Amino acid sequence: MDQSIGLGSNEVWSTYRDASGVLWIGTSAGLQSWSGQRFVPPGFRAESSDLPRDRVVAISEVGEQLLLGTHGGGLALLDVETGRILPVTPGEACAVGHEAPAFIKSLLRLDTRSVLVAASEGLWNYTDGALCPTVTASERDAERLAGTEVVARGKAGLLWFGTWEGGLFTSTLSASGVAPLDSVALPNPRIRDLAFDDDGAVWIATSGAGVIRHDPATQQTERLSQIATNGLRLPETRANAVLTSGDLVFVGTYRGLSVFDRSSGRLENTAPDDSQDGLCHELVAGLEMDSFGMVWATTDGGVCSFTPREATARVLTFEPEITAASASDDALWIGTRAGIQRRSLETLETLEIGDLPPSQGSRPAEITAVFGQGRQGIFGTARDGVWARYSRQWKFIASVGQLAVVEVLPESVGVTILTVGSGLLSISLPGLEAQARTAGIALESSVTGAVSPNGHIWAGASSGGVYHLSPGDSTATLLPFWQDAGRMPNFEMANDLLHTPDGRIWTAADGGLLEYDPISGRSRTHSAGNGLPVGRVVAAAFHNGQVWAASEDAVSRLDEASSRWTTFYPPEDAGSDPILRSGLMSGGADLIVVLEHALWAVRPDAVPAVTPDPTITFGQVDLAETDRVVLPRGGTSVDVSISFPDLAHPDRTRLGLLLQGVDPSRIESVGTLLNHEYRSLEPRDEPYRLHVTALSGAGQYHELIYSVIVRPRLVDTWWVRLFVLGFIAVVAAGTVSLRTRRRRREGIEIQTALAESREDERQLLSRHIHDGPLQTLYSIGHRIEMLEEEPDQDGFRDLTKRNEAAIEALRRICANLRPSGMGQLALDRTIGSYCSDFQADHPELVIETTLESVGTMPETTVVTVYRVLQSALANVVRHAKADRVQVSMKPTQQRLVLRIADNGVGFQRDTSMLALARGRHFGLLGMREWAERAGGTLLIDSEPGRGTVLTLSIPLE
Repeated sequence: MDQSIGLGSNEVWSTYRDASGVLWIGTSAGLQSWSGQRFVPPGFRAESSDLPRDRVVAISEVGEQLLLGTHGGGLALLDVETGRILPVTPGEACAVGHEAPAFIKSLLRLDTRSVLVAASEGLWNYTDGALCPTVTASERDAERLAGTEVVARGKAGLLWFGTWEGGLFTSTLSASGVAPLDSVALPNPRIRDLAFDDDGAVWIATSGAGVIRHDPATQQTERLSQIATNGLRLPETRANAVLTSGDLVFVGTYRGLSVFDRSSGRLENTAPDDSQDGLCHELVAGLEMDSFGMVWATTDGGVCSFTPREATARVLTFEPEITAASASDDALWIGTRAGIQRRSLETLETLEIGDLPPSQGSRPAEITAVFGQGRQGIFGTARDGVWARYSRQWKFIASVGQLAVVEVLPESVGVTILTVGSGLLSISLPGLEAQARTAGIALESSVTGAVSPNGHIWAGASSGGVYHLSPGDSTATLLPFWQDAGRMPNFEMANDLLHTPDGRIWTAADGGLLEYDPISGRSRTHSAGNGLPVGRVVAAAFHNGQVWAASEDAVSRLDEASSRWTTFYPPEDAGSDPILRSGLMSGGADLIVVLEHALWAVRPDAVPAVTPDPTITFGQVDLAETDRVVLPRGGTSVDVSISFPDLAHPDRTRLGLLLQGVDPSRIESVGTLLNHEYRSLEPRDEPYRLHVTALSGAGQYHELIYSVIVRPRLVDTWWVRLFVLGFIAVVAAGTVSLRTRRRRREGIEIQTALAESREDERQLLSRHIHDGPLQTLYSIGHRIEMLEEEPDQDGFRDLTKRNEAAIEALRRICANLRPSGMGQLALDRTIGSYCSDFQADHPELVIETTLESVGTMPETTVVTVYRVLQSALANVVRHAKADRVQVSMKPTQQRLVLRIADNGVGFQRDTSMLALARGRHFGLLGMREWAERAGGTLLIDSEPGRGTVLTLSIPLE
């Protein structure tokens, strides 16, 4: 983001995102804010306000105001509501003998009322509107802190002071001032920035020694160049900024941005040589992460936003544009309008460059299809037939008339080339002998894409649908599913086809991605409803065991267990060109995405940025606190508002809204805000179901479901009230008695079911004890009697083994009843341990866990969560016929949420206590009882063939 979209100056010094989500930019032209699409014009300048200097080098939040630090103009306070800026001068109690600091270096927010100010003139404290010098323990300490460049706060409130000449110091701050300083020995004392990782180590950006890591626990100090396992060094030893996020360490230098992954030990530079700029521009002066998980870089050419986990591994640009590409076992073959290139899969280094094949016509032989095998490549052209290239020489193979080659399909001993209107052409390797396979394929129009698994040809037609050609046949047949065009809006045209190892055929179309199983004949669509970006899907690929789909401006990865998509967008250095049709391929460990002028390598384990949950209000109710809404009596119209702040990519953010039972169509919006009014909501017995989907521009997807209850309206006229009162007086006694008897019967029925469930559990426990340890004890007694008559050493050893087996069996039964350490261990560790043990006992079941740390919880909460998980996993094994279960736990607001989802057979959902009792769903009934006993709720979401999702929500207090 630079001056082309309203930035007052490309010389950016500071960024800050306040609590309300507004991004503030400090530049050499003053202070600006970011609207999400453009910068608000500089309204705070020296000539038009009381801001002493334009250059804003530091920003912090104090109360509901912003504290601004300038270079040479001291401090200023911005009232965000009025836009008024006032200089900050020392308070009356501090003014004697002290001049206000002029050259501000950094600001550290201590709390909502206080900010610690590091200036060239020393250390100051701004609290409740009063600016005073910070008291130090001695004059020597005051002299050391006079050159403070940055102040940071580490673990246990310890303050770290990085200076320009004096080195690094630590201390604590109290009401009486800064305690005596402790010096930290470093190889280079000139410090520019500080950051702390999750292990408590401090990362120090220096001028002259790059980045240094210091571990306070062991007092070990290492340079980043010594830690990196791939031998890479920073492109510049003068590090201006350092930032940590999880395992990643970001370093800003005079030549761009570098990223170090602590988990792998790899260091990556965004500017590997002088021919490429770094992230945005060369000089990265500052790095900051906001509360939304987004990283902001201030540079000499503007301000950049990026995510801590970029999907991009490498980007190569091409001129002129790419027309076709293919990946062999060890190389990429790329056809451009200027010729061909062969590049290494591992390093993407150029192995071969060649011109276009000789033209048979009046224009260049544009390459439209590529197949590479080793050093030999086969190329189809737009008008000049099929060519092969080996040892840098071109060889003409066959003519296909004046029509383009659309696909090159590899086979075991050759390739089959599918042409537009000219049928199939078989070419043997390595002899490169061409032979017409069929006289022509009986398609109604030209071919748009094809795959060839096991000798079968699957081809898409521009007239619509997908055709199948069996081995030896010359006539293609349209798949039956596509014959009903009314069921397939925007899916008739096949932009690309994919065959996965399990035999499924995937069709990329304008409406999304269509999945088809030729064996069962079943199919389903993937679209914006489950996280796939809106727009044409132009390419599909199978990579790293996962299905990938590309729209024109993004690439998405499918998690088949949850049927959810994760989306990634190309980085800025990849340009804004669209992704080509058939533009996805496996390139070694990376997925290679082919754009018109670039190759973009995506890491298979890439994760999107962590963005905040969307804010949803239904009428006057904030749905962050509940999953159930009850409308006021008589109120049948309601406004729904969804806010999903993503200031970096507002044009990519997509929101969806569907209220089942009211409007059959989904309401969708592009942007960070969606408002809609539902009118005339009629009362009914069953709750309405509100479905909300939110896809952030960074690729994070949310799907939320709420229950909306509309109660019958009451007529407020006096005569209706009088009639109702009279009627109630007549039937009240009978009605109350009837309801009382019915509720009593239902309660007895539920309690009976629970008693049966407990009796079943007792009988099961009795069988386990009788058939296991009790039988072992019987055999031990019998063995003892034998040894009394004929003692021998082997017998005693056998007796010991049997005794140990009985003890182990009893210990396992006790652990299943109540595991040891429950209440002492953290809940996430208890749950994780149980899931690991359960999977070990049931190897046919894969259990995936996502457990956020919640610390030690009350025993009531731990027991409830454990029993619900125990019963849920037991139900999966007994009834679900599932092979995969996802278990997640996280705290949200004031509640703890446990979610258990399986991909089993599901069941017809009726989840009231009475229905569960009558259906003899004793496990679900017991789980619901556990949840209610802990003051929580258990939501059960299941449909036949769609699996089951259990959501336990328990208050934390």
